[in-house]
Amino acid sequence: MDSNKTESTADLVKQIFIQSPLISDILDDISDCREFSDGIHEPDCMIVVGDTGSGKTTLINKYLNENPRSETSEGSFIPILSTSLPPNATPITASEQLLSDLGDPLAFSRGSDPVKVAQEMSDLMKSCGVELIIIDEFQHMIDRKNKQILHSAADWLKMLIVRSKVPVVLFGSIRPMNP
Repeated sequence: MDSNKTESTADLVKQIFIQSPLISDILDDISDCREFSDGIHEPDCMIVVGDTGSGKTTLINKYLNENPRSETSEGSFIPILSTSLPPNATPITASEQLLSDLGDPLAFSRGSDPVKVAQEMSDLMKSCGVELIIIDEFQHMIDRKNKQILHSAADWLKMLIVRSKVPVVLFGSIRPMNP
């Protein structure tokens, strides 16, 4: 077989998405979080956990492809704001990453006041029509030794949900916490 044809076949195989009943249920649950949010009350949120390589990021990409961003005469419409947290993420770096993913040119220069940054993020999400936030690699914010970091991550997440009234779906791996 010709090597170009082999590469082409391999690329096609990589694009195959097998939607098992479990995957369908997860996608339906994500859609329910989004659809049943009224923008007034605290929304239902969810977490999806799985081992590394289990297809979490592929699932996110599938959902994003079904709900793409678009540009209108009024600006960017971003129904699904998706981000992937870097290792050792903090509330500020997570906020900066979300702002960057919204297209904010000032994302990394807004300062270190989490309340101020959260308000700016909430305002920008509203103007972009964000209906759902997906955060991949969330364990990067909570898998360290210091319990204060865990509380800080929880406080940040709660503030994000309360201020924006936008449902959040967390994706990540569960690792044992160090004592």
